[in-house]
Amino acid sequence: MILQVGTPNLVDRLALLKTKINHMALQERDTTIKHFDAMKQEVVEVPAIKVCGDLLQDRWETDVRFLNYVENDMFLEELVSLIASKTLSKETYMKVLERHMETTTIRGAIREEYLAGMKLSRV
Repeated sequence: MILQVGTPNLVDRLALLKTKINHMALQERDTTIKHFDAMKQEVVEVPAIKVCGDLLQDRWETDVRFLNYVENDMFLEELVSLIASKTLSKETYMKVLERHMETTTIRGAIREEYLAGMKLSRV
């Protein structure tokens, strides 16, 4: 049986990411990412936390939610490094996520057991 304590939800993961960004003492201008806005058809500056939130949400159901606390912490540390180096993009995010998903604890049969347990333990 899998113990499902300490697996942060999406809101909590974003809060942890914000805390990590704050600990790096990055200036506001250092936490924005150039992002192509399809509606405006131009490149705009977007808060990195918004970009990360969108990326986390996109892969929440299939991947991100299955990172345990320690795996999530390491994953978020890499995201902060990408933000600090101004190299965060969907492509770099996906490379980091894929690398973490190769070694995550909750995969295969364990993932199925985890999902079954979620139905029993969460309202």
